[in-house]
Amino acid sequence: MHAKKLLVLLLLALALLGARCEDEHDHEHEHSEHEDHAHDDHAGHSHGISEADYAAALARGEDPCAAEDILDYNLPLHIGSVFILLAVSLAGSLGPVALSRLGSGKAGGRGSNVISTAITLGSLFGCGTILATALIHMALPAVAALTSPCLKTQGWDNYEAWPYLFVLIAILVTQLVDALIRGYFIRRHAEAGGQPESSYIPPTGGCGHTMLVGALTAPAGQAPHVHGNGKGDNQQHSKDAEAGEAAAEGGACAVHGEGCSALLGHSGSERERASRTLGVWLADAGIIFHSVMIGLTLGVTGGTAFNTLLVALSFHQFFEGLALGSAAIQAGIATSKAILVGLTYSISTPIGTAIGIAIRESFNANATSTLLSTGILDALSTGILLYVALVQLITPLLTDSAWLHSRRWPMQASGSCRDMGGSGWDGQCHSRAWVVVAFASFYAGATVMAVIGKWA
Repeated sequence: MHAKKLLVLLLLALALLGARCEDEHDHEHEHSEHEDHAHDDHAGHSHGISEADYAAALARGEDPCAAEDILDYNLPLHIGSVFILLAVSLAGSLGPVALSRLGSGKAGGRGSNVISTAITLGSLFGCGTILATALIHMALPAVAALTSPCLKTQGWDNYEAWPYLFVLIAILVTQLVDALIRGYFIRRHAEAGGQPESSYIPPTGGCGHTMLVGALTAPAGQAPHVHGNGKGDNQQHSKDAEAGEAAAEGGACAVHGEGCSALLGHSGSERERASRTLGVWLADAGIIFHSVMIGLTLGVTGGTAFNTLLVALSFHQFFEGLALGSAAIQAGIATSKAILVGLTYSISTPIGTAIGIAIRESFNANATSTLLSTGILDALSTGILLYVALVQLITPLLTDSAWLHSRRWPMQASGSCRDMGGSGWDGQCHSRAWVVVAFASFYAGATVMAVIGKWA
């Protein structure tokens, strides 16, 4: 009898112990799943905590806005990433500068035309890059930060359009500065007794074609173009080319060597040059703000998420650098200034990464101060880049571009109009196939940056 009682008690004890172990295992499994889910979310391109995650964390009794623990932090690899990003940024931003210097020694030759075409296609690719950067890499995180449930600021929830308001402010201020600079040079020229700009007809084939792909380009009404046809036009084009080769100047003109002296002697060239330079620096500033923040994010990221983010940012930095470098060269600014643009851009993300490494133990991406600073800077950068891309780049380059409609490409024989099946626009040599290439470059830039937006 006693043996039976002991056996029953032993079985009950084993059953209770098994049930307890199973409960603990289920709890650990749920906790592990939660950690894995959180880790997976962190490994992807996170844009802040959502309302659902915020409510779920509160239901579990956790602080949804607390700093996240950094798992598997590899300090040597993080330090190495600083130099990796610096190298790829320099390669992208200074590559067009090196090409332009190479082309300046071959002005007027076929090699110069090939280099000119490469830089131009790079500029078109950069247009798409800048546009996608503004909308996907900046606007999206700005909205996420400024609408985060962790943003605890009195009265902030009373207005839901904060991120878009900052984008609007940036666009308006950028347009105002642009208009003031243009107006200043118009007034200064009028006071000097110069001829009205509307009476100027620039020569056919002038380097205004190529300068249209700068960060700020001449209005469509001033695009280098002459109506007419026949032998006289060919002679005029030949004279313009000879003049350009004899008096080629810096920037894009040194590369293309066609009619530059005539165009740069135009009364509005000083105004356009200043405005183009402003456009380049505005684009550089807008991208730098964002680059510092993504570098900081990389510096505080650990585990497998770091590897994914580093690869994505390497492509991100290279293509953005290519966009800035090409715009600077095609805008016709001095080589030294183009190099300065590339250097300031190239060091921004490495600096952000170094800061992230230094503050990784105390950094909280969901802190109110962090959300406000990153959200506002990203929103302002979005507005700047949208203005530069849409007003100063895409419209004159692809919609109203005299350069695109009349540019003689390297594959076309000099003095002829071998059309590859296309028809001429405004009596100029034109290849329909190259129009496809030009638009394809633009769309490719936007596509690449849109895809990279999945991870960076």
